[in-house]
Amino acid sequence: MQRVFPYNSLKLLVARGSAEQIAVADWLITQLDRPPGPPVQDAGTRDIRVSNTMVNTIRVFYLTHDQSPQDIQAIVNQLRDNVKVQRAYPYHAQRAIAVRGTVDQIAAVQQLVKQLDQPPSR
Repeated sequence: MQRVFPYNSLKLLVARGSAEQIAVADWLITQLDRPPGPPVQDAGTRDIRVSNTMVNTIRVFYLTHDQSPQDIQAIVNQLRDNVKVQRAYPYHAQRAIAVRGTVDQIAAVQQLVKQLDQPPSR
């Protein structure tokens, strides 16, 4: 979806897209727009049609340790480098990472997140 505009004073987003794109955006916002607090349970995945022949999966991974924004970005960078997912976005307020990729990529990301989500070294 290329047309998304924040309207900060009213705390809303204006978006233009297909019905499927809007539904996915609504799902993703629901996953991320929560009050800060303890890590959220895994909410599952959402499939999206990228083309007539290709379907991708979106999943939000919630980190279980209190990672700094720099630590979360380092995890995102490793996901992009090691799994070759281009669509991986951190959301620091929820210690979450939203990822879009093939089913195999999402499975590889899940394994790597388990390895990388360690207590920060002080």
